[in-house]
Amino acid sequence: MNHRSAHPVQPWDPLDLPDAQEIYLEPTTGFPSDLSHMALWELQVLHSRLCRQLNRDHLHRVGGPHPVTMARYCKVVFALDARAGVLGSVPPARP
Repeated sequence: MNHRSAHPVQPWDPLDLPDAQEIYLEPTTGFPSDLSHMALWELQVLHSRLCRQLNRDHLHRVGGPHPVTMARYCKVVFALDARAGVLGSVPPARP
């Protein structure tokens, strides 16, 4: 049995979501200066928002992700890895 809607399906645009500001973390949005005092779940949410921003940048920004987004992403990944014991106390190398 084939169920087809009488209405055409509109393309989905993630930028049209009413709560898009809470899904992405744009370079102009505030960012914590110290990640060490954040709860694990807060770091995970921050990581998720940054990943979504990176995906959005790859799709919509000529030249790839914004440098601020990349730097923030690296800081959050470093903080998560440090919590998991993957890294020692050595900070990430600066390019």
